[in-house]
Amino acid sequence: MNDFQMIPEVLYQIPEANVYASTSEKKEERLCGIQTYKIMPDMAHLELQMIMSGQKKTTEGVRHFRSDANAISPTQVLLSDYHGLWRVLVSNFKSCYIFKNVESSRKGVPFCEFFVKNNTDPTTN
Repeated sequence: MNDFQMIPEVLYQIPEANVYASTSEKKEERLCGIQTYKIMPDMAHLELQMIMSGQKKTTEGVRHFRSDANAISPTQVLLSDYHGLWRVLVSNFKSCYIFKNVESSRKGVPFCEFFVKNNTDPTTN
């Protein structure tokens, strides 16, 4: 048992894996890191760091997501970059925990903090 399992505020843990996003055929863009975000029932505020042709690009904003408990990778997050290209992040993250937050939105829906540990090597091939 780890320390997180002893805290009642932990909602769930997503199993182990690496994080990638689908890319267009002409580019080899790779999602290599995720900062902290707040998640709500159908969307998340996140900051993404991507390696694009050897340069690190950071985008942030609200992303809608959906979950399917019966899927192999239950969490799917829609992503878009400044070119308007859409990708779907499908992953079973490693060491990802979701915690309750005492603050709530104006609509009364509690926010949650989404913590990700990503072991993906942030270098392009």
